[in-house]
Amino acid sequence: MLVYAALSLWRSLQNANQSGQSVAKCLVRELSHWGILLVFLFVLLLLERREIVNRDSASYFALMMLALTCCLAGVHVDWMLLFIGVFLMIMSVAMAMLEQYSVVL
Repeated sequence: MLVYAALSLWRSLQNANQSGQSVAKCLVRELSHWGILLVFLFVLLLLERREIVNRDSASYFALMMLALTCCLAGVHVDWMLLFIGVFLMIMSVAMAMLEQYSVVL
């Protein structure tokens, strides 16, 4: 997650410098964007610790939340993050399907 957040922050700061926008406003926006993901992941961890959600489902939910956050960063910051988010979503679905089919086999 830190790699994606750093990439998003770097591209956002580059875009802000090129367009003459406030770097502080850009920094606050990006940190809040990725900070919200951390809060949601913490809530998911609490649900998993209390055994409301099992560990396998929690891992898929976490990956899907990361994919969604990357897609939203891609819409607002740089198109490259949109593709990364779509790739993470496809990877999550493929892992879930592979696990389901491996049980059948």
